[in-house]
Amino acid sequence: MSEYSKSENKILSSCQVEHLVRKNNTIRYRGEIYPNASEQFAIEAEKTLKNTAYHIHSLLDNLRPCYVIIAGGGFGGSGLWIDLGKSLNIRVASIDAGFSILLLSTNGIAANLDDIPKAFELLSKENVSWIITEAQAELKRRMLGRDQFVSQIVKSTGGLSNFGVLLPLNQSNDLSALERHRAFKNQTEWILETVEWVLNNSLEKIVIRRHPVERFPKFASNDDYWKCICSKFGNNERIWFVDSNTAVNTYDLIEKAKVIVPYVSTVGIEAAALGKIVVTEGDSCYAKLGFVWSAQNREEYFDFLNRAIKGELKITEKQQTDAWRCYYLAQCCNWHHTIFTPQPSDFDKWVDEKPEVLFAKEEVLVILDAIEKNMPLSILLHDKKKRMRASEVKVAEH
Repeated sequence: MSEYSKSENKILSSCQVEHLVRKNNTIRYRGEIYPNASEQFAIEAEKTLKNTAYHIHSLLDNLRPCYVIIAGGGFGGSGLWIDLGKSLNIRVASIDAGFSILLLSTNGIAANLDDIPKAFELLSKENVSWIITEAQAELKRRMLGRDQFVSQIVKSTGGLSNFGVLLPLNQSNDLSALERHRAFKNQTEWILETVEWVLNNSLEKIVIRRHPVERFPKFASNDDYWKCICSKFGNNERIWFVDSNTAVNTYDLIEKAKVIVPYVSTVGIEAAALGKIVVTEGDSCYAKLGFVWSAQNREEYFDFLNRAIKGELKITEKQQTDAWRCYYLAQCCNWHHTIFTPQPSDFDKWVDEKPEVLFAKEEVLVILDAIEKNMPLSILLHDKKKRMRASEVKVAEH
């Protein structure tokens, strides 16, 4: 890439650069509260990003590829490919992988589930009841803490009292949660201003649920939300902070809340599917799909919140069905189990394979097909499920 000369034109706005610097800061320092050392890091990151951007722009402008494949899309310079690809109308696909599991977006950031809206539109043409049945089964496993991610510390029991507002948090330093606010600066500001509004404009109790996965040290952020809340509001009995290691099931909280107010959490899809009112200001994969009340600014956000608390918002049967369809795509079809990932233990298993052998394997071929055809991986995996189901029905009939 260094062979491509630097352009003298300004190719990124200051807003875009600041946006990428904040992403790098938040990931590096594992949270939204940065230490003093972050100032020097930010200066160096800005300089590096601007320099790298010139080379990437020159390369893309000269080569004009049909598409580019990157890892991540947030940390280091990977986010530059997304922004510059859009500016040049070049598709940028990205992957996000764990051990033997992979997320893919054929045009955007995989961790943001950027392909889900397109997949949702494609799936809406199908009227198949088993889709909802499979989504409901997956959610039941999560409620019992038996899903593949063991997302809950205890199973759902239903033993809580009713309350007003639930804020299910994201990990602030996870790529999926970075720079996706519409009305607020970050998650901390969103929490504090929402709590303040509820205390000043209602008699409701508000519950803040830290992401359960943060109970594991390797996934924990450095943000001390409870300290921030206590510093601003003191020990207020109308505020309940449920930490990540507290023996409370998120789905019991959903059941008892009047309104669920996620940022970009999957809980927003689940709550709508269960018939709850969902208000959000985050730019999530489901924000524009019609089954949540999605605010574009603070005024609209607090108006939705006010109407939800008063019981003026009602969810329809169609909205619930749409939420189940979205959940099916995002959680039943979007996680691809494969050894074809860059994780060291997976890499060792496939690195010695000849390309023609490796690329012919179904688990790899479906990835290549998705990228080449610009088709959401979730739709291709749904098609596989549909074929398998049809085959099972045929066998049963005979």
